[in-house]
Amino acid sequence: MCISDLIEKTKLYTTQNSVDAILYLSILAKQILDDIAREIQPGISESQATEAAYLTFKNYCIDKLWHQPFIRFNQNTLCTFKDRSMKDYILQEEDIAFIDIGIVKDGIEGDVGKTIVFGCNKEFIRLKDVSEILFQDAITYWRADNPTGIKLYEFIYAQSKKHNVLFNLSPAGHLIGAFPHTHAWTKGANTYPDKLVSKGWILEIQIKSLTQPFGAFYEGLLV
Repeated sequence: MCISDLIEKTKLYTTQNSVDAILYLSILAKQILDDIAREIQPGISESQATEAAYLTFKNYCIDKLWHQPFIRFNQNTLCTFKDRSMKDYILQEEDIAFIDIGIVKDGIEGDVGKTIVFGCNKEFIRLKDVSEILFQDAITYWRADNPTGIKLYEFIYAQSKKHNVLFNLSPAGHLIGAFPHTHAWTKGANTYPDKLVSKGWILEIQIKSLTQPFGAFYEGLLV
């Protein structure tokens, strides 16, 4: 299938998905994410945090996932969704972590993620803050200029450099809804050569420090 045909298929996919269901799943996923975050405290291991995430899914009657929960501590925050954790870190009193979950309910996918910081390490706090700033600045730019996926991520890459961090994810950003990775564009929003439809895409930010072996992650619905 040529790119123009795939773009048209993607446009058709986005018009067929229920905006109300996608918004509901986004809100539900954020609530579940916050509940998981509250379970993560110093002294817990990554594997224990992952077990806690699965228990939280069960409590919300989530019996299907888009992807396994990615919970990364310490230097594992450099890992993308394609990487295995380097070791089963124990969360320290002064540490950095991120959570990335993808749930499925009533046939619709929801995907959210954020970084959490423990203690007062200035670089950890800066990385967390920059990941959220990049996300919000990208949303503002997208609302004002209605760029293509490629142009949106070119903006994000440039802003990352201004904040003295390295953007650390490709593919980055993706369609959301009823299993789009089996129906439409699968190469990431950062390679999509057309406009990004509101409530049809997830915006992903993953960065790493230029001076220390740590990173941060943030993602949410483009709306």
